[in-house]
Amino acid sequence: MRNPLYIRQLKRDLENWVKEGLLSPADAEAMLESAGMGGPARSLSAILALMGTIMLGLAAISYVAANFWAIPRPALLTLIISVMWLAYVGGAYLIHQSKEGFGQAAVLLGAILFGTNIMLIAQMYHISAHYPNGVMAWALGALLVAILIPSRGALGLAYGLALIWTSLESFDFGVTFHWPFLWFWAAAFTLSHILNWRAGFHIGFLSLVYWLAINASELADVYAWTDFDIVILFTLFWLLIWVKGCFASSLGYPFGQALARYGIFFFLITFYIMHVAIMGDTSLAIDAKTPVYIMTGLIAIFVLLNAMRKSYGILDVIAHIGIFGALFAFPSAAGVDSFVTQWAYSAIYIAITIWLLALGARYNETFIINCALIAFGFELMYIYFEAFDSLLNQSMFFAIGGVLLVGLGFALETIRRRFRQDADDDDSKDFAEGGIE
Repeated sequence: MRNPLYIRQLKRDLENWVKEGLLSPADAEAMLESAGMGGPARSLSAILALMGTIMLGLAAISYVAANFWAIPRPALLTLIISVMWLAYVGGAYLIHQSKEGFGQAAVLLGAILFGTNIMLIAQMYHISAHYPNGVMAWALGALLVAILIPSRGALGLAYGLALIWTSLESFDFGVTFHWPFLWFWAAAFTLSHILNWRAGFHIGFLSLVYWLAINASELADVYAWTDFDIVILFTLFWLLIWVKGCFASSLGYPFGQALARYGIFFFLITFYIMHVAIMGDTSLAIDAKTPVYIMTGLIAIFVLLNAMRKSYGILDVIAHIGIFGALFAFPSAAGVDSFVTQWAYSAIYIAITIWLLALGARYNETFIINCALIAFGFELMYIYFEAFDSLLNQSMFFAIGGVLLVGLGFALETIRRRFRQDADDDDSKDFAEGGIE
C-alpha cells in the first residue's frame, strides 16, 4: 500500500501531465491503478455485490427459520449445503476468472451459509449446551475458507464472529481471560498480513483493543492490581506500539504508519485518563512492577533503535524520557500534593500535545496534528471546568464556557488548516525516513 500523500501528489501530477498533453487519460488511469488507486466503477460493483451477498445470507437464515417445520429437515439441510458449496466453487471460479469482486461476494455467501447450516443442525438435534461453541465453529469455518481460497470477505466475517464468540464467553458465561480468542486472533491477523489487506489489519488491531478492554478489570482482579496499575500498563503498552510502529515503518513495514498512529491515539487517551480520572485515588502505587519494567525496557530499546536509524531526533528522545519520568513520578507526586500534581500534569499533557504538533508538522502527518489538537482542546476544557466551576455562578459559567468552546473550535480549526496547508505545500517530501510514513 502506497503512502496516501504519495498517491495524492501523483494524482495531481498526472492531472497536470494530462492537461499538458504529456499523457493520455487512459495512461494516467492505468498509472493510478498500478500505484494502488483503483477506479470507482470496480469499487462500486464490489460494494453492490457485497451488499447483495449480505442480503442473500440474511434471506437464507430467515428462510430456514420460517420453513423449519414446513420442509423435511434432511431436504432443507441438503439444499442449504448444496447452495453453500455452489457458492464456494462459483466464487473460486470467478476469482480465477479475474472477477474479484463477484467472486469474493460468492465466497462470503458460502461462509454465511455455513453458519446457517450450523444453526439448522443445532435445531435438528436440539443442541443447546454452551451455544458460543456454535459461533466458534462458524468463525473457524470462515477463517479456513479465508485461508484456502483466499478471501478477504470471509476473513472479515471471521473477525466479526470471533468478537461475538469472545463476548458471549466473557459476558454470558463469565469466562475470565478468554485465551482461545488470542490464538484465533493471531491466525487471522497473520492472514491479514499475508493477504496484504490494510482493512484487515485495522479490523484485527481494533479487535485486540476490544479484547483488552473487556478483560482489563479481570486482569486487575486476578493480580490484585489497582486502577493506576491498569492505566500505567495501558499507557506504556500504547507507547510501545507507537515507538515500535515508527521503527517498523522505517524498515518498510507496510502497516508501520498505522501502528504508530494507533499508539499515539490511544496513548493520548490513557495519559489523559491518568491525570484526570484517578487523580483523587490516595493509594497510588505501582504494584505491577514486572510487566511495567519489561515494557519500559522494550520502549527504551525501540527509542534507541529509532534514534540510531535517524527516525528520532534528540528532541524526540528527550520527550520520551520526559514521558517516562512523568509516569513513574505520578504516584509519589500525587501522594505529596494532589492539587499541585493535577496542574503540573495538565501542563505536561499540553507540552506533549505541542511536541506532537511539531512532530506532525515535521513529518507532514495530518493525523498526528489532528490528534494533538483534539487532545489540546480537551485538556483546555478540563482546565476550565476544574478552575472555574466553583468560582462562577451557573449562568456565567455556561456562558463563558460556550464562548470558549466556540472560540477554541475556531482557533483549533484555523491551526489545523494552517498545518494542513503547510503539509500540502510539501507533499513531495519523503517523510517515511522519519519513522512515520
